Amino acid sequence: MSQRPLWVRVLAGAVWLAGLGMLWFICLIGFVFSGGGVLPGAWVYPLVGAAAGLFTLAFFMQRWRKWTAVAGAAVALAAMGWAGWTERQERREAAYLRISAAEPQMHTYRPRPDNPRLARLNGPASLQMGAEQLPRMDGATALYLLYAAFTAAVWPTVAPEVLAERVQVNKTSVAYERLLARQTDIAFVAGPSKAQRAKAKDAGLDLHLTPIGREAFVFYVAADNPVRQLSSAQIRDIYTGKITDWAQVGGRAGKIIAFQRPEGSGSQSMLQKIMGETPLMPALTHHVAQSMGGVVQQTRDYTNYPGAIGYSFRVFVTQMLQPGGIHLLSVDGVAPTPASIGDGSYPYSTEFYAATLGPPQGDAKRFIDWIRSEQGQTLVERTGYVSLPVR
Repeated sequence: MSQRPLWVRVLAGAVWLAGLGMLWFICLIGFVFSGGGVLPGAWVYPLVGAAAGLFTLAFFMQRWRKWTAVAGAAVALAAMGWAGWTERQERREAAYLRISAAEPQMHTYRPRPDNPRLARLNGPASLQMGAEQLPRMDGATALYLLYAAFTAAVWPTVAPEVLAERVQVNKTSVAYERLLARQTDIAFVAGPSKAQRAKAKDAGLDLHLTPIGREAFVFYVAADNPVRQLSSAQIRDIYTGKITDWAQVGGRAGKIIAFQRPEGSGSQSMLQKIMGETPLMPALTHHVAQSMGGVVQQTRDYTNYPGAIGYSFRVFVTQMLQPGGIHLLSVDGVAPTPASIGDGSYPYSTEFYAATLGPPQGDAKRFIDWIRSEQGQTLVERTGYVSLPVR
């Protein structure tokens, strides 16, 4: 190289440096949008950049060319090995079940009287109402198949486009937000979080909760996990980080991967209620690219790893998702069955509600009163939930 004309060496160096700069830029973008150090695969990019840097030194430096070239080759091999390992891990992860990401197809539960996926009465409902009397409804994903069944029974002749506009499903946190903003009349939800109660109080609003059925808050593990039950104390210790290995609760040795749900969701609010004043450990998170504007951090979806534990509501997991590959845990020696939910012996039995601003009035009251009647509670049971004593 040193025998070549200066302009040739300068041009070759400029081309090499331009290529190196482009490679480093690609590596930097890949590193940032892969989540930085959170995802092991992201480190492939700086390794490739380091290898390119070492090869550049070998190109320009006579004295240490051999050693820098060897080092560059070693780093490049390490990058390829890391990339292969990461690909293997991603393929392995893809074989596991993601429950939080596997949302059910909500359009299949639309409130039509002839929808076979909805529970039905043996005859017409005792309450029949017209389109002009249809309240605006919203609610939790897990409860949509229930209030869709209520709607189909009481408003059987309402046009589908009217139902689509007035009977929505936007998840628990959004349903509470829309209720407090007076954008919906009834929210079918689990109990509110402390933050949601505080927001209503600060706005001077009366968040009125009418119980309409009972459900179980359940914890689940991979089906091949030998642990079949936990105590309430063990669950709290897992979610504070005090218990970190399955061997501490009678299982095989292995790290416990305790997933959480996003703040404001019905299941996360229920977990916080269980924990009481005991603070939760930080949730598992990952970085997700949000267009080209930056990287956001999100709570990780439950993935059915051998060491994972997650939680949700029983009907949502067993009927709406029907995932397979998981096992619901008994708590304090009691399994989450309709009988144990009904008599309260399962410790995490809970009521769910028709939430309104103030006590329900007018058509909303007639509708909620019918839900609490024998026919309404029949639909609660036929949907898979546990009914309340009929008023």
